[in-house]
Amino acid sequence: MNPFYNEKIVFMEMLMKHCDFHDFVKFAHTFVDYPIIVTDGLFRIVSAIGNQPLDDGYDISKIRIEDAAENQKYRDGVAQYIVSDEPFIFDDPHLPQRRLYLRLRWEEETYGYLIFIESTRNLSELDPEKLKFLQSVFTILNRNYHARAIVTSPQRAMHYLLEGITTTTQQLNNCSTFYEKCDQGPFKILIFSKATEKLIQEAQKRLRTDWFASLDNKLVFLLDNQNAMNDKETQDMLSLLKEFQVSAVLSDEFADLLQMRDQYHAVKKVLCFLPEKEFRIFEFEKYKIDVLLAFCKEKQIDLTTFKSRVIDKINDYDQQNNTDFYRTLKEYLECGKNIADTAKIMFVHKNTIAYRLDRIQSLFNIDLRDYRTCLNLQLGILIHA
Repeated sequence: MNPFYNEKIVFMEMLMKHCDFHDFVKFAHTFVDYPIIVTDGLFRIVSAIGNQPLDDGYDISKIRIEDAAENQKYRDGVAQYIVSDEPFIFDDPHLPQRRLYLRLRWEEETYGYLIFIESTRNLSELDPEKLKFLQSVFTILNRNYHARAIVTSPQRAMHYLLEGITTTTQQLNNCSTFYEKCDQGPFKILIFSKATEKLIQEAQKRLRTDWFASLDNKLVFLLDNQNAMNDKETQDMLSLLKEFQVSAVLSDEFADLLQMRDQYHAVKKVLCFLPEKEFRIFEFEKYKIDVLLAFCKEKQIDLTTFKSRVIDKINDYDQQNNTDFYRTLKEYLECGKNIADTAKIMFVHKNTIAYRLDRIQSLFNIDLRDYRTCLNLQLGILIHA
């Protein structure tokens, strides 16, 4: 007789009924009578059952969640032992009980892991044929269901939004306990240039929210109408930034939590353009052209056509005549064409700035009163930089 014939029939019927993913995990639990965890390919929980596994401390993706680099190193350390599709028992010092891992692989891609937790019975008592059967079942399920990790905290919810794991309105609705912020927009995100455990604690106190994540060694907080900073709190945050010597960038408003990932990847780029040792909150709005150019360079779009010949001529003139026209023009435009502010930044008299600007206009035949001319010059300076 075909082994596990009845179980295969049940499995096919469940597939035809489009049962919930967790129903298949329940089915597997009754089949082997061991606590079971199913993860995605990065060891993030998709479903679990038996022995209250969600409170068991076994979740690899929770370990050192504040340190993305260490977290990834740990995941890789576990994965390197699971080099085949054979069952592997891992006695992990980070976890309270032994685990048996089965890799769920289709062709060359790993779709996840099926993990059995040792309980009152030894893992060696598991029937190898049953393991092979469940391995094939959950390989198909993880592949066909595009299994998504479940949300167990606001921090996890943030991670899944930022990493693109939660990508649909339906997934938000299915996790309403942790996505109750959906109706509290508009939102902004505040990104700190680095993340340390102490900074997380202090920033969380000031922002009064559990909605934060540490990703790419950056600290990201979600702000809404309830925890927007008033003037006093903004000053308090500036003191914190100076104390920890970090900068922060505040995003534009966005109405939908599913827009958070795009906001994050755009706003994060601003950190590359910030002046050194200015530990304050910068606004994304003022750096959009810089970010646009950075994306163009990443996509290897040739910006040569958009370079300013005037900027090249000014640079050549400076080198040949030992003048400082390029920097004068750059600072003047960045100061909103304010001669007094430009003079302060360059530590010269404002008459000197006025004289240089007249010379620039005369030598290079440009009119700095013309909006389009100034816009093109700013673009040329950004590309040149």
